[in-house]
Parts: sequence; structure tokens; C-alpha cells
Amino acid sequence: MNKKLLDRLISRRISVALMTFVLGAAVIGVVVPQRSSTSLKSFTDWQSANPGVAAAVGALQMDHVFSSWWFLVGLALFTLSLSAATWSMISRASSRYRGGGLDPHTLLEGVSAEEIALRAEAAGYHEVPGAGGMRRFARHRFGWWGSALMHLGMVVAVIAALVSSAFAGSAIVDFSVGEVREPGDAGYLYKETGPLGSVPEFGTPVRLDRIDPVMWPTGEVKSLEAQISVLRGSDTWEPFSASANYPVSVDGYVVYVSPGEFGDAAFVELSAEGLPDSPVRIEFPMVAAGEPSYSEVMPDGWPVVEARWDPEMTRGDKPLALRVVAGETIHQVVLEEGESAEFGPYSASFEFEGQWARLIIVRPVAVNVIFFGFGVIALGSLMIYVFIPREIVMAEEGVGVRYGWRAARMPHAYHEERDQILGTNGERE
Repeated sequence: MNKKLLDRLISRRISVALMTFVLGAAVIGVVVPQRSSTSLKSFTDWQSANPGVAAAVGALQMDHVFSSWWFLVGLALFTLSLSAATWSMISRASSRYRGGGLDPHTLLEGVSAEEIALRAEAAGYHEVPGAGGMRRFARHRFGWWGSALMHLGMVVAVIAALVSSAFAGSAIVDFSVGEVREPGDAGYLYKETGPLGSVPEFGTPVRLDRIDPVMWPTGEVKSLEAQISVLRGSDTWEPFSASANYPVSVDGYVVYVSPGEFGDAAFVELSAEGLPDSPVRIEFPMVAAGEPSYSEVMPDGWPVVEARWDPEMTRGDKPLALRVVAGETIHQVVLEEGESAEFGPYSASFEFEGQWARLIIVRPVAVNVIFFGFGVIALGSLMIYVFIPREIVMAEEGVGVRYGWRAARMPHAYHEERDQILGTNGERE
């Protein structure tokens, strides 16, 4: 690599600027709600409460900052700088490993090289090849590679993260229990892909078999497990269980259950003169027992249809209430399963009730490589702080031995070890 370019890439100014950029992006990811880590309802509520800020955030891709094009460009530059610094460290580690930079510069009289060699071996040093007729002894010699290895792990992890962000894809989709989703079906609530990624698609029918919520005594959700099945062949369904904390891997995709986003659903056929007939699934979030749940839908071309779900019928003798507000006029109707009725110019048929859950489907890319990089970082850190290399070189001189000694870190902590090898007991240098 050209030395001028290398020096520029690893200069303090460039390094600090790039690290500040990455830190700034991380801060944005914490401060600004991210679509991938925020529930759809919470994100929609935030958009409604901050319309101007939300518009700017969307335009700058700050609601999915870690897959935005500008972050990936910055991360690529950071990776280049980190790679250049790592290359420099590898070159330095290779030189140190071979004994470069250590010369016998200090004269020690009245002692032989063989005496020092015996004491060095007794202290755990091992003789390694020396140059120019010198004898060389080292302890934890491989520790010279610690910093280089740690930075190499960082490079591997960052490159894998860059590839993951560029090629990964995720989608949020609502399923009804018993519903079969065919390959290519529309209806994703949200899709997010990197610049080179694609929307997750199993390529085979997927069915939601059941959902099993576990509630705290207070009525809040403790955990939620969903069982999905994937069609194998022509008539065999393979089951998988997933939850928020224990996602399931299916055909290269990871499926999470969104906690707290599930409940009952009413399947309703809406119709009106001049409007398209609209079969809708009205989803009601799970609420405490005895409390009604509220939701709304707006089919294509329709006004907002507000709905109340009251399965215990605390507000009346039928579970489903629908209403449409048109100016100062309110049209409303109350239905039970299997019933049809008109409310103003609109008609509704309550076909059946069911359950629904929200699934998050992620196409992970290079995740195992990221963890491998973390493992290399851990190994390098262990070598840096536990296996600290020390070495001594010596050459016979007429009246004694000329030697050189060094430790990679904290040399004062090993002066006593050095003096024992030299036989000086701290009295001579």
C-alpha cells in the first residue's frame, strides 16, 4: 500500500472524524425512533405527534439509520481507515515477532550468555531464532500479535455489519390464526431493505396455526408464543414455534413475534353504493378482561370506519360496533357474528371472529461472521492483557554479555523478572 495513502488513512484527524461520524449515527439511532426496533403503533403515534420532524426524518432515512445509504458510505470509509490501521499493526507485529527493533545495547560484565540462557529458561522463556550471532529468548512471543488480532477482528465485524446492512431485509406482517400466506402475497405493513437487499419471501406457503399468550395477574402480557407452519411438498406442514425472545429460523429467515401486538380480529364485509366492496380484517389489540378494545380501518376509497370490540358485552348485547362519522352525522351499527345490517348508506356483514398476531420476518446476512469477528476481538484482547510478550537478546562480549530486553506493556511490572534472569537483582543495568 502506498505509504502516503496509508499515513493519510490512519491519521488522527481522519480516524477521529470517522469515529465521531459512527458515534453520531449511533446517537441518532437512540434518539430517533427506529422502525426496526419500535412497534408499528408507537412509531405511527410518534409520526402523528411530530409531523414536521417525522417528514424530515423520513427524507433523511433517519428512521432506519443503520441501513441508510449515507451511513453505509460512512461505514465503508471507516472500514477502509480501520483496515489501513490494522495492516500497519500486522506489519509491526510481524517485525516484533521476528525480533525486529530489539538490539543488545547494554553491557553486563562478569557473566556468560549461557548463565543468562539457563536463568531465562527457568523463568519460562524459550529460545527462538536470533540474527547476527545473537541468542534470543522470548516468553509469550505470540502476544505481539494481540493488538493486530484485535483490530483484525474489528475489521471482520465491521465489514460483516456493512454487508449485513447493505443486503439484509425485513418485513412486518399481520397473520390471522389459520391464515395461509402464499409466496408473493401483498399486505406487508412495513418493509425495510438495505440498498442491495430484498424483501423477505419464503417461497412456500406459510400458515399461522395458533398464538399462546401468557398474562401477568395485572393483565399485561408476560410472553407470547406463536406456532407457524411451512408447507413442505404438496401436503406436509412443518411446524415452528417462535416468540419475541426466542425467534425461530426458517429457510434462512428469522421470524419474531412482536410482543403486545396481538388480539382478536373481526372479519367484516363492507359495502356501499358508489364504493368498492371491501372485505376487511379489523384487528383489536389485547386489553384487560372486561374492557372493550378499539380500532379503525380505512379501506381503499372508504372513509375511516371506527370499531369497538366488546366480547364480554359490557357495553351492550352484541360484541362488534361499527361507526362512520360523516360531517356532523354519525352512522353506527352493532353486530354479532354471522349478522348483517345497514348503518346509514353503508352495509356491514360480520362474517366471523378470530385471532391475529404480528410477525417480524428478517433476512439476516453475515450475522455469524459478525459474531466470529467479536470472537477474534476477544482473543486479541486476551492476548493483550494476559499473554504479555517479553524477550531478551544477547551477544557475547569480551568481558561479559551485551543484552537488550523489552516487554510489550507495563515493563516496570517485569523488572524483577528481568533482573533475576540477568543475575543483577536490581543492582546493575
